Amino acid sequence: MSATHGVAIIGSGTVADLHVKALRRHGGNVALRGVFSLDLNQASHKAQQWACRTYSTLNELLSDEEVEIVIIASPVEAHFDQATAALTAGKHVLVEKPVALHSDEVAQLVRTAKTCGKVCAPGHNYVYDYEIQRMKDFIASGQAGAVASFWMIYNLAHPLSVLELYPGALRQIMTHHLSVALYLFGAPAWISANVSKIRAAKKEEQAVITLEYENGLLANLFSSMAVDDETSTPWSVIFKVLGTEGGATFSWRDYVRREQSSNLGLGYYLYEDSFYQEQAQFLQHLEHPEAGRLRSTLHDAMLVAYALELAEQAVQTRAAQPFLPYQ
Repeated sequence: MSATHGVAIIGSGTVADLHVKALRRHGGNVALRGVFSLDLNQASHKAQQWACRTYSTLNELLSDEEVEIVIIASPVEAHFDQATAALTAGKHVLVEKPVALHSDEVAQLVRTAKTCGKVCAPGHNYVYDYEIQRMKDFIASGQAGAVASFWMIYNLAHPLSVLELYPGALRQIMTHHLSVALYLFGAPAWISANVSKIRAAKKEEQAVITLEYENGLLANLFSSMAVDDETSTPWSVIFKVLGTEGGATFSWRDYVRREQSSNLGLGYYLYEDSFYQEQAQFLQHLEHPEAGRLRSTLHDAMLVAYALELAEQAVQTRAAQPFLPYQ
């Protein structure tokens, strides 16, 4: 494999910006070749900013022999088809979350990646946060004792114009929550959920999920895209685990900077750094598959998609759903 990995990006929104910012930190190990987006004007504008080319079609991107890796940061509705096309064209793929609209589509991507002999990984960047890994190690070491509760709370207001671009709080934000909970604790026994709207939004702005485990652990997952927390002890984005012998916590507010260009008003270093750590492990896995194992795989994405489907059933039925083994 060449020392420099050629990368192309599908999508030209905020998440694509974050990926490009992270790619720059890899130096000469990575070269951004170009960008494709259905919004060709925006793609052209971003290509000028990023100093790369604009592809006029997806086929043009996939035909570029200098492109080894495709990062898919387009709307979720396009993920499955674009990832399938990229794998079939012989590219490695890093696909943003949610990986696909349905768990069976993720299962199909597992099969396609295997058939093509290419790596396809989900954009579960939260699990690549150093603090999440430290929390996992702390739990596994037994220092927390018997874990009783886990809390992951997200309160970051999004403009309604931005919210309408997303599939809603449950799929857009809780994908992250579920990927973290499943990474830390594995599959639960039961899942319950609810959603709500606060402003004049067409999609749900808030979501809550409770995961019940056989050992008594309750994982409490909450997200709001309707409000910010500007109190003296803000619950902007916090993670907390409590056990019989100890606990651990951290917050995105531990590292912040003012950033007028952000939809969220602040730049959150831990969030941005997770994109770099995710990319770094993806590259390491390509170069050294055994030594650089991925922290999150398509099999994990399949479970996350399955959990989201159960959560949606729980919302509709107002009843907890059993988390049966995924078939």
